[in-house]
Amino acid sequence: MQKNSKPEFLQIPSQTKSVNKINMIEVKNEGMIHDVCYDFFGTKIALGSSDGHIEIQEINVNSFKSEQQKDILSYKIPDFQHKGPVWQLSWSNPKYGNILASCSFDKTICLFKEQKFGKYSLLLQLSEHKESVQSIQWSYRKLILAAGVADGSVHIYYRKKNGQIKNQQDWEHKSESQHMSCVNQVSWVRDKELDFATCSTDKSIRIWKVTTPIDGEYKLSQIQHIPCDSWVRSIDWAAEQFNQNQILAAGLESSQVEIYYLKWDQNNDKKVSISKEISLQTKGPCWKVQWSPLGNQLAISTLDDKNDPFVQVYRQLQNGEFAEI
Repeated sequence: MQKNSKPEFLQIPSQTKSVNKINMIEVKNEGMIHDVCYDFFGTKIALGSSDGHIEIQEINVNSFKSEQQKDILSYKIPDFQHKGPVWQLSWSNPKYGNILASCSFDKTICLFKEQKFGKYSLLLQLSEHKESVQSIQWSYRKLILAAGVADGSVHIYYRKKNGQIKNQQDWEHKSESQHMSCVNQVSWVRDKELDFATCSTDKSIRIWKVTTPIDGEYKLSQIQHIPCDSWVRSIDWAAEQFNQNQILAAGLESSQVEIYYLKWDQNNDKKVSISKEISLQTKGPCWKVQWSPLGNQLAISTLDDKNDPFVQVYRQLQNGEFAEI
């Protein structure tokens, strides 16, 4: 791979009141950056790139040089490189330590742990997948990792009861192959610790339940299938709403974002009903959807009329409708 003589830069929003001020930090990775992932506290930033490297930026919040500029510590994970592009990264809940997961075109998932400040080491490499691992995400509350693979399979990894986290034999693995083609993204429900969704190029969204029997062995089962009109590239769950509905946004190749309202049956947590749908028109094919932390604003990454990158932002009104802002 040819080295890029000009360093890439990552723009970090300033914590000042002005939205026009930004901080610029140098990125050492030589390839294209595919994912940027903040940790729970917003002080660590993991970057995965096309050259297979993973870089971590540490924001030193106790050492501000000025109101606009913070001390940024930058380091790559030493002695490690994926053999293909890194597609996605995910930090675990901090109560389990600073554990970072990565997935790659090289068909592997890797787990890293911060042993001491700024020093990360490879815990284990999961390599039983047959195709590129497209998406990963840790559960918000449990140490359970969900993964979607290009062959249509969906996987979960979890630690054995009373097991350690640094050896592969300490982890259990469950998988299902309900999707007919590539799984583009996995997304955990924010307020239900053992439910997540997947989306695919097979024009569908599937809702999954992870159940825990008495012996501590998790089980994975599909509880809902939502057909769509075109490829589904991205999904994201909003924070829990007061009406007890879970809201799922789905970005489609057909220049639409579908908003689904789902409600779990109180008497049967494996039964889900779709109570309402809203369709938002985007300027081009949707690449990414993401809710704000409060769940009342939705950002959509798409293309404009000139085929340039474009972001649309919608706010949910009191009547339940969405208005572009």
